[in-house]
Order: sequence, then C-alpha cells, then structure tokens
Amino acid sequence: RSILKYDIDQKKIVWDIANCDISSLINIECIIKDDAKWSNGENIKAEDIIATYQLIKETWANKVLVSLLEWTEIESKDNNVVIFKNQRKDVNFLNVFLQPILNKSFIDTLSQENITKNFPVKNWIYSGKFVVEKVIEDEKLGITKLNLVKNEFYDKSNISKIIINIFPDIQSFKNKHQAVNIFNDTENNIWNSISRFQDYKYNLNSFVWI
Repeated sequence: RSILKYDIDQKKIVWDIANCDISSLINIECIIKDDAKWSNGENIKAEDIIATYQLIKETWANKVLVSLLEWTEIESKDNNVVIFKNQRKDVNFLNVFLQPILNKSFIDTLSQENITKNFPVKNWIYSGKFVVEKVIEDEKLGITKLNLVKNEFYDKSNISKIIINIFPDIQSFKNKHQAVNIFNDTENNIWNSISRFQDYKYNLNSFVWI
C-alpha cells in the first residue's frame, strides 16, 4: 500500500495508509490511519515510511522519485506521524506518495544484490490485498506458478486465492494452451446459485494477458 492510491470505485485518487495535510507543500504532515497494517497484523509505522524513501534516495532505483526527494527532509513526530519538509513548493512532489511502502525490518535485511537484481518475494511482510504464498517451478508445463492468498489484515475481499501461471515465451504458451481455461464451472455451481441467499465454493480460472 502507499500513502496515495487510485480508488477504482470512487474513480479518483484518495489517501490510503495515511491522511496528509497538503495545504502547504513546504511542510506536509501525514497521520497514519489506524487500519494501516502489515500482513503479520502489526501497524504500519512512521519508521517504515521513512526507511522506504531513504532506500530510494540511497539506491537511485527510481531517478524521478530521487529528484523529487532531493530537497526533502523526512522526519517522524511519533509512530503515527510523518512530516515532509520541502525546500521547494512543487505540486509534482505529491507523486512520491504513490510509492508503495516497504516494511523497515525487511528493508534492513536487503543486500545490494536484492535491491538491484533479485528482489525477494517469498517470506515477506506485505500490506496489499494479497500475500505471496509460494512460487513453484512447474517443470511439466514449463511455467512458473505464483500463488497469492488473501491478506486477512487488509479488507473483506471475497477472493481467497489467485494463481498466476507465467509462461517463459509465446511458443510455450501456444504449446500448453490447454492449461488455460477462460471459465471453469463444471458443476454449474455459479449457474444454479442465487448469490443473495446461498454461496458456493468454486474456482474461476481466467486468462488475462500474455
């Protein structure tokens, strides 16, 4: 999750993990929301936000964000309040608030190689709707299976698991196209159900993109 996000229901950009006072772009104070939690149940803290932006500034992973943060001091008032002090009054600075926030304890374990080449995804603390459960190399199909499970500390989503099949190339996908189903409801659970009064457990397989 990030400080700002695009809300697809409201069709506008809204505050996500924090509410910020942007009346003065020189001094922006952000108060972290009570429901902003990591996938282990712990609260997202000011130290996580500060550590994330410090990582960006030190590694040059995103040159645009680095340039926006160049004249910025970030400090915490307590665990729930982060203050951004800017030397320049630039509305473009708000773009930094769209950056996903990382957990500080996880950042502290990263090596330079992790940051620049092989960012780990397993055994990590997440804040979004889903958590990476496991990554499987399926040798029979020649694909990588990415299993995502619902993050119980995010929201009340009805989706409990998402499985993403990643094919190495177009030809591999064409050869194994039988492994991809547009829709799978062999028991007619969805067709026969009335969702207001009765629920069924079912798998919905979708081919999204190559």
